[in-house]
Amino acid sequence: MLPFAGSSGVPDGFLADRANVAAPFYVLGQSFIKYLIQHAGLAAITQLYEEHFDGTRPISDDVQRITGKGLVRWRTEWLEAIGVSR
Repeated sequence: MLPFAGSSGVPDGFLADRANVAAPFYVLGQSFIKYLIQHAGLAAITQLYEEHFDGTRPISDDVQRITGKGLVRWRTEWLEAIGVSR
């Protein structure tokens, strides 16, 4: 699941094997969002939520615009923070 948390796409078996695929995916996603809130701030993540879902831009563009840091960098820093080396 780790390659999908904080990136694009859905893991194989996400719908068919929810207990073994979706559950860990959601836990990792929650961890990533918690990291973003702690480091970018709740106001920035709230703004991201409110402004992104108009569907006009890629999420990576909005993350960069609102937080001043790219999604790939956020993901890399989060992985390092949870002890995952690349």
